[in-house]
Amino acid sequence: MLFADPWAFGWDTLVAIGTLTLAVVTAIVAGFTYRVAGKTSELAEKTSELATATQADVAAQFRPVIAPDRTPLSDPPQWWYEGRDGQRVCALANIGHGPALDVLVRVPGSDQTHRVANVIGVDRTPERVTLRPPIQPDVGGGFTILVEYLSVGGDRYESEIAYAQRPSTVRQEGDPPRLVRVTTLKRGP
Repeated sequence: MLFADPWAFGWDTLVAIGTLTLAVVTAIVAGFTYRVAGKTSELAEKTSELATATQADVAAQFRPVIAPDRTPLSDPPQWWYEGRDGQRVCALANIGHGPALDVLVRVPGSDQTHRVANVIGVDRTPERVTLRPPIQPDVGGGFTILVEYLSVGGDRYESEIAYAQRPSTVRQEGDPPRLVRVTTLKRGP
């Protein structure tokens, strides 16, 4: 009887059975480890995506936006008025959620570059900008002002503020130009 005595197989057979059992258990553990590693990789990817989205969210919460301010500069209230010697004065305010740093105003088609302020805070206090003539009109008599600034995070933004003259049939002397659009773009880090 072969099975009557378990030691009849000999030590070599027992070592072989033990090794085979160990190999099967190792393969099972390796399979579980592979699945766990795959899940960990997926979680790491999702965590990275979440971190990127959170970073963009935080940056957006502190993003400045410079636009024309509509608080009174003169009586009647206007956001734009004629100054001395043909100068034009406009008010800019930060309507975003973070301070604007190193604020520069440029008028395309001229050599005018004005440093408005080192910082325009989020308290909506307008900064006055005096533009000297001549301001070259675009086609149709409008013109554009470019405002460049940085966010606290060091991102560079540009607000393009476009104005248009009112049609001569409805324009009265001293009428301010009409605000057409304000476009704010992120220009890079």
